[in-house]
Order: sequence, then structure tokens, then C-alpha cells
Amino acid sequence: MRFVSGLGLILLLTCWGVAQDAAPEKKDQQYDVVKLKNGHEFVGRITEENRKYVSILFRGGEIQIPKRRIKEIVRATRKEVEKAATEVLSLGRFEERHESFYVYYRGHRVGWRETSLKKHNMDGQLGFLFTERTVFLKKDGQLDLDMRLEEFIDKDLHPKFFRVSEVSPDWSSLTSGHVRSGHLVIHSVEGGKESDSEILFDPKTEFMLPLLRRLADTTHFPDKGEVVKVFDSLRSRFIRVHATRTLRKELVAGRHQFVTVWRFDEGDRAREIWVDGYGGVVREELGGRHMVALRADPDNVAAYAKGEPVDDDTVDLSLAYENVPSGYRLARPNLTWSFELPEDDGALSVSLLNPTQQASVDVIVIDRIGQSTEPETIAMDLLRKMEMKSRDFQVLYQKPQTLGGRTAIRFEAEGDHKGNVLRTLGQISVGKDRAYALLASAPLERFDAARKQLELILQSFELTTPAVPDGVQ
Repeated sequence: MRFVSGLGLILLLTCWGVAQDAAPEKKDQQYDVVKLKNGHEFVGRITEENRKYVSILFRGGEIQIPKRRIKEIVRATRKEVEKAATEVLSLGRFEERHESFYVYYRGHRVGWRETSLKKHNMDGQLGFLFTERTVFLKKDGQLDLDMRLEEFIDKDLHPKFFRVSEVSPDWSSLTSGHVRSGHLVIHSVEGGKESDSEILFDPKTEFMLPLLRRLADTTHFPDKGEVVKVFDSLRSRFIRVHATRTLRKELVAGRHQFVTVWRFDEGDRAREIWVDGYGGVVREELGGRHMVALRADPDNVAAYAKGEPVDDDTVDLSLAYENVPSGYRLARPNLTWSFELPEDDGALSVSLLNPTQQASVDVIVIDRIGQSTEPETIAMDLLRKMEMKSRDFQVLYQKPQTLGGRTAIRFEAEGDHKGNVLRTLGQISVGKDRAYALLASAPLERFDAARKQLELILQSFELTTPAVPDGVQ
């Protein structure tokens, strides 16, 4: 494929920014959808199609996809297509949105976040109201900090009003501002004290929330990016932001998918926001890479905000990984492990890497194994291949185990691989039409230190396809 074009105190000190699981529902199919065989989708407008490939223009740019990798194309039902159109959505009109997120700090859930965009009439001016609310909770579930932000722009996208409120158990503040006749008039209330100020407001200045939406709805974007003067409402200051974008395959809610990654650089600080093909934010860095908001089911987030138990309380969306086409899921123990996808199509599905411990876990999926194949057969073949690639190879043990109602094999082996002695924990299971092998390895001298985390990864592995009872195929 070819890509064309090119937490609360911590947040108060460092944050300067903005603010599916299912894609938004639409009455009519307004976009073309190209569905790939690996489960990924591209949503936008098909610009070219022939016997070999399909080109689709979407919010991340334009991509050319070979037809051999396409499972299905869902055509738009729009009545007409403007010949000169280059934008999926007009910059003068925004689609109303409401999105919900969990907030994580260093991999631990610490709060929730809601954002919205809607048409609004403010003092007779028709425009768009952008809102975000971020709530941080203490370990006992009590409030730590509640931050709210509103930014209003008129129908011509000119900033007109903002309001920021911050509330904690022992402190609160409220700041609001109106843009009038080229000036920004700000009124602040903090600790019972009020203050007013007025400053020049350049007509080219933008608010951060509308800026993100404008960019997310852009198809054609300069390779060198765009430099924008922004009023940071949260910190009441003017900044200059360099916005750039790339198309990347990233882990989103446990699944790899293509996203448009917007990077906002402000001097020596930067953050990323990931946007899906429907223009929805799926991941947003709030106070740097260690604090992120990850999109989640709105009903679950609403229940979590009320202190109610939710189905995904035990699921850390920043740690989980699910491969839908291959029918399995697993989780990394912490954020020191990264998921890496192979460059080529093959049996290797995904690898988990930990550079500090020099440890890795490879997930191998073997398709079309035959209905009568048992895990012992897969283990025999796999161990033979491992022996061929190692010197002084030995199997320390093999034992049966049950994995999700299925018979599985567990083994431990050791061998010299290119001058390094590696020890490997192996786990093999068989589904209805494919086999799964997990190889968790580390250098012998580091294996004992890494073993606990390797075991946790293997224990987290589960198949998402129904189990077939032993003896029934």
C-alpha cells in the first residue's frame, strides 16, 4: 500500500490542548468503505479503481490498496458528487459529535473524559460549541480534579468565547473570555478573588478544540505541516503550534488499525492525537505520553463516572491486544512491553518486546491445519524447527494443559542461537481450523528475572472463537 501526501496537578502543569468504539451511525451511507481481509477499514471517497487497485481519499490523505487485499467495498449512497470536491466535509460545517474516554496515567486508569461538538446560538450568533470535561479520581474513587472547557466559534470559524472551570475538593477557579472588536476580554475568579484583563486578539488566531476538528476533517494537507497561532484557553496564553500528520498502523482498543496521527509541537513539548477514518478521536495525549485518553463505550464511561461497576473495569485498554481475524486476544503486563507487527504476511501474527529484559513473545498462527490435527502434532513440528535453528537444543519438559476448554501443550526449551543461549516458554493450542503457538523467550542469564512477566502474557492469551469439545471436529 502506498500513502500519498504527506493526570490532576500534572495536567494543570503540562496540558495545553484539546478536548468509537463503534463508528458513528449514519442514516445514509455517506462514504465509501473499503474493507480489507485483515479486518481494517478505510472510510472516505474512492477516487480511482481498476483491475489491480483502489485509491481512496480519506481524512488521513489518500491511499492506494491492491485489490487482492480487499474483502469488500461498500459504496456511498450520496446523490451527487461535486467534481471539484477535495474535502470529505466542508470546513464551514461540522458534524455534531459526542465522545467518551477513559483517562490513563502510566497504564493505570485515573479518570474519565467527555467531549462534544454541537451547533449553538450564543447571543444571536450561530456557530459551533466545543466542550470537554476531564475528571480525575483518587484511588478510593473520590474526586481529585474536575476540569471543564468550552470554546465557541461563529459559523465562519472565528473564535468568540471560551470558559474554563477547575474544581477540586479544596480549590476552584473560573475563567471566561469574549473576543470583541479585535480584543480578548478575560474575566477570572480564583479563591474568591476576581480579576479582569484585555489583550489584542489577532483574527488569524484559533482555539485549540476547533483547530483539531478543522484539521481532522482535512484531506489534502501540506507535507511540511501547518504553523498556527493558538490561544490556549486552559493556560490563558497565546502559543504557536506546528501541526503535522502521518498515517500509521497503531494499537487502538486492543486492535491494530490505520489512524491519522496528528502531532502538535510547541517549542520543546509535543503531543499526539489519533483520529480514525470517521474523524473520531481514539487516543489523545493529555500531559505527555504517560497520560492518555482512550476512547471507550459511552454507557460504560457514564457508569464509571457514577462509581458503578462496569464490564470493562478489569480491562486496561492501553495494555490489551485483540486480533479479530485470527480469533485471539492477550495483554501485556505493563507499558514496558510494546506490540510489533511483522513486516510481511506470514505465520507470525504479532510480537511483544521488552528491550530492558531483552525478552520477547511471538504469537504464531498456523492456518488450514486440518480438522483432525492435535496440538501434539503442532508441538512436534515446532520443536523440530526450533532444534534446526539452534545448537545444543534441549526440551526441558512438556506437559498438557487446558486453555479455554481446549487441550493445549506447554513446554520449556533451551538452545544456543547465534552464540546466545535462549530459554523459551512455549504454549500451543488448536482451534477449529488453525493452531496458535506462543514462544516466550529471553537470554538464559535474564530469563529468571523475566519469567513472571512472560508467564502473565501466556496466561492472558485466550481464543475468541467458540471451543470445540474434544473428539468433535
